Amino acid sequence: MVVKTVPYKVLTHKQIVLSLFKRAMRHCEEHHYMEPHHTRYAQVLMRARFDENKNVADPAKAKQLVKDAEAELHEYAHPIPIIWFDSPKGIGYERYLHYPDAVLDYWHPLEKAMYPEYFARREQRKKEYIEWYDKKYGKPTEKDSSPDISLNMDFQSPFITYGNLRIFIFLVENIKCSCGFKRRKSYHHITNCDQF
Repeated sequence: MVVKTVPYKVLTHKQIVLSLFKRAMRHCEEHHYMEPHHTRYAQVLMRARFDENKNVADPAKAKQLVKDAEAELHEYAHPIPIIWFDSPKGIGYERYLHYPDAVLDYWHPLEKAMYPEYFARREQRKKEYIEWYDKKYGKPTEKDSSPDISLNMDFQSPFITYGNLRIFIFLVENIKCSCGFKRRKSYHHITNCDQF
């Protein structure tokens, strides 16, 4: 068995066998997809094979049985495995958007009136969350809530200061730089000119 990534947790022998058993059951479904009675018969035979070796006490022999079963499963794998619609690699995987909870804040009051208990509980939980957040991280200061926005328009340092962040002004109007290029709202000055 080839390990493609470093495992982030160690699996017990029981977990490995259960995973192998589940993959073997799926293997039976893949080979008899349109014939449920054949699928069930193959699964009963597969369960019998697992039951034959469930009382093996020797860890080395049990490990070898698992290794052989993995090799057999890989050898007889179906060329076109079943990929469920909403599972990874399925055609509908992450197709539907999961809207954030904040969308409910924009419901019309008449819509909210249809579910009064839910929205009352939701408002209570929002208040509890805000209290928890303020207790854990503290209340925002005035500097955090209203950042200092000052526009510096001299052409030696065309930056907007937003708190501790300085943003370069991209709108450079009617400047003739040392390279002789003159154009309104020029991206050229930002990328190609040494004047700034």
